[in-house]
Amino acid sequence: MQFLFKFKRTTLIYFRSQNNSDLIKYDSIIKKVANDYNEKMYFFTSDITGDDFSIKIGNFFKLEIEDIPSIQIFDLTGIFGKVNSYEFDYKYYNNNENKFYFNEEILNKFIQDFYKGKIEKKMESESIPKDNFAYMTVVGKNFNDIVLLSNKNIIVLFINESCLKCNDASMKFVELATKYNKDLPNYKIEFRIINLSFNSLKNITITKFPSVLLFKINDKENPIEYEIKDQIVSKDLEKWSFKLCELGDIPKWEKNITELMNNEEMKSKHKNDNNNENINNEDSNNKNENKDNKDNKKDLNKEDL
Repeated sequence: MQFLFKFKRTTLIYFRSQNNSDLIKYDSIIKKVANDYNEKMYFFTSDITGDDFSIKIGNFFKLEIEDIPSIQIFDLTGIFGKVNSYEFDYKYYNNNENKFYFNEEILNKFIQDFYKGKIEKKMESESIPKDNFAYMTVVGKNFNDIVLLSNKNIIVLFINESCLKCNDASMKFVELATKYNKDLPNYKIEFRIINLSFNSLKNITITKFPSVLLFKINDKENPIEYEIKDQIVSKDLEKWSFKLCELGDIPKWEKNITELMNNEEMKSKHKNDNNNENINNEDSNNKNENKDNKDNKKDLNKEDL
């Protein structure tokens, strides 16, 4: 994909699956429309469900299986290698029909709207997490569902990669998220972390890092900022959140993050000890085998004599 950046030409890519029943029809439409924009735009079709190279393309453009089919225009003409993407909203161009569809006329309209500046830039997002940390993180793709449409009070920590204090702040949120998101889910409160180096949000502007915003159940459009003086103190943030959300007394919690981390360290240490023991046993066995071999050789030599 490097040559796309080399020539800095605007590029339209139709991402689809080989299993798409309309594959031939839509590929043909892409080729026809491409002839009208030879001097202005590259056109490609890409199957991101095929071989390893196709999957790499999907990863490069941050696309997952559930995101396709999709048509996107990538503006590669910006400075400093900045790539902005503009996604085809098939519902808008098809009178809110909930089915992916386009023809030559619709595709041309989408391209013309792009050149007229009528298409909004696509929001950046990491993949929705599916690992052990999914309960405490949020990304651009699921921010609305988890934060704005949730029936809980959500406290969000906004971090970025260049923030020196963000790592310490994240550890405090890991503790609170483990307590409420995982161990005490019946409480109407959750703690989440989002990294704005890899995710962008509409109508939310963060100018300093780390930042903490509380999105209350009945007033998600007006988040309340938590003032961080020097660093986040878990108990202070917890008290502040419970007071504003009117949740009553703070519940006791038997587990704590230090205990969890110690358990993990003990498991790791125990695993290493077992590995070392196995290695020592293997060494001992090897020594015994070598000794037996030497004794056998001595016996053979005696027989020869």
